[in-house]
Amino acid sequence: MSNERIHSLDSLRAAMMFLGIVFHAALIFLPIESETWQVHDPKSKNIIFDGISLWIHSFRMPVFFIISGFFAALLFYARTPSTMIKNRIKRIYLPFLACLFTILPLYKFMVFYANKSFELDGYSLIEAIEQVSLSILFPLRVEYFWFLNYLMIMSLMMFLFGIFLSKVNMRLNFLKRIFENLMRHNFISVFVFCLLSFLSLYSMGYSLARTDLYIIPNPSVFLYYFLFFIYGCLLYSSRKLLYVYTESYRVNLILGTVLYVCYITMTYFYKNELFYLEMFCYALIVWLYSFGIIGLFLKCFRKESAMNRYFSDSSYWVYIIHLPIILYITSLIGNYNLSAIAKFTIIVSSTFFISMLSYHYLVRSTFIGQFLNGKKYPFSGRLCSNLARFYHKIEKAKQ
Repeated sequence: MSNERIHSLDSLRAAMMFLGIVFHAALIFLPIESETWQVHDPKSKNIIFDGISLWIHSFRMPVFFIISGFFAALLFYARTPSTMIKNRIKRIYLPFLACLFTILPLYKFMVFYANKSFELDGYSLIEAIEQVSLSILFPLRVEYFWFLNYLMIMSLMMFLFGIFLSKVNMRLNFLKRIFENLMRHNFISVFVFCLLSFLSLYSMGYSLARTDLYIIPNPSVFLYYFLFFIYGCLLYSSRKLLYVYTESYRVNLILGTVLYVCYITMTYFYKNELFYLEMFCYALIVWLYSFGIIGLFLKCFRKESAMNRYFSDSSYWVYIIHLPIILYITSLIGNYNLSAIAKFTIIVSSTFFISMLSYHYLVRSTFIGQFLNGKKYPFSGRLCSNLARFYHKIEKAKQ
């Protein structure tokens, strides 16, 4: 596969990470408080954020796991299984452990702080500190780092399976042929994988995918996301057919949007009376959007770009740090009489700006950047000029 398509999928992975800012900020303003989300603005709520959060949730992590499976398979086949597992330990497991004992305690403290700021009109620092206990340093809940835990387990399973296949000298060419035949027929492929996702949702007992926040995975939730990871692995072995996504991405996105409107209508007006139809509709939405978004990025982000490379490198750090920043900004503006949309806009834009600023000046040229991305860049205090100079070098090299 050409390098330009690798850049497309790399940009897609980064986009799904950045969408975490929008998704988590939207949860603060839900009209009905979510059991799994711990901070809710008591003054500003809007039903539009229910639709936004459900929409993003339907495709963000499925697409992310597909891309993760693709790149894991790239390391597995293009290099060696041992190279793949070593890379996953360095890029996933070690950052996961580091986050558990650094960023996660900060996040939990900011949860206390934000909730106290709502109760006490801003005078909350001492009260939040009083709620801190040793349990904050030894978490059983991994919160928004759950996907790193899942990815490490999936990578380990892939590594062990590869060793097993090599020991018994088994090849799975028949599976590759079946998969490629499905790829050539868009709607058949959507329907087949929709059925598999429907079975996973049925085992969960919910009409939409759940998020597992604990360090020991929930089997039903794990299997749901493992399906997308396996799909990504198979996608790498059939990468010569990636063009099929660009041919049908428009119709997939349009159908996914129409079905999403139907799903929202059923959930709001029928209140689980059509539970299994809702579940099947959601499974269709997931795969239509996944295929459509992959095709969109393959079509529109084919060329190498310094800006895209920069944002791809920054996305890991931005995701790691974004939630404590979101909660801190929420605590600052929570008691102001602003609309939910105004607060949401302030939170998302401020979080993105602060996160990118911290990446450029505190991460990109330091040991943290080396730790997360495997590469440390020379420091430049001028962000825009540095990007422009880098882009000019790439364009000159192409000529």
